[in-house]
Amino acid sequence: MEDIRRRKTKKALINALSELLNEKDMEDISIQDLVKRAEISRTTFYRIYLDKKDFLEGVKNDLMDGMFRAAQNKGEGSPYFRKMLTYIFQHRSLYYVFKECGKWDDFQREFFDRGIEIYKNHLGQLGNIEGIPIDIFVNYIVSAHGGVVSCWLQSNCAQPPELVAKCMEKLTVSGVFRAVGMDEKNMPLPK
Repeated sequence: MEDIRRRKTKKALINALSELLNEKDMEDISIQDLVKRAEISRTTFYRIYLDKKDFLEGVKNDLMDGMFRAAQNKGEGSPYFRKMLTYIFQHRSLYYVFKECGKWDDFQREFFDRGIEIYKNHLGQLGNIEGIPIDIFVNYIVSAHGGVVSCWLQSNCAQPPELVAKCMEKLTVSGVFRAVGMDEKNMPLPK
């Protein structure tokens, strides 16, 4: 477990990054900018991170951990998707870092891998579901969720998290075509 000072330092650096992103592009933000804004020394930065790349990797991991932890928080009343999307919305400037610096594919892959792991742990004991192998089932769900989150972020979170969460839940629970009022007879699948 991290000590309190280390956690405070990481939080100060993440807050500094978030503030600096309002002023300049990611590639123009230096370690000196970060430490000055976070009011820490360069030595303190280098005690935790090797370089800027390592810092961004740490930010990515913290965002992933925070997002999935928020979604699974049983202490709050709102559903899984709403908690996850609210967390993303609150930290959206940091998610944009990965789009700006060309690391979005890595970020999506990490989201996908963690989502697969969570769903497999949750549903893995089911084996096949209505003749669909669990691997295909889980990959389908996580790909859909990841696609929606990615699209939402790329639209600068144009819709409120509550609306996107409601749509995701409806599409996941009801199925894509049934959610929009279609049944097997009038599903417009390619032939």
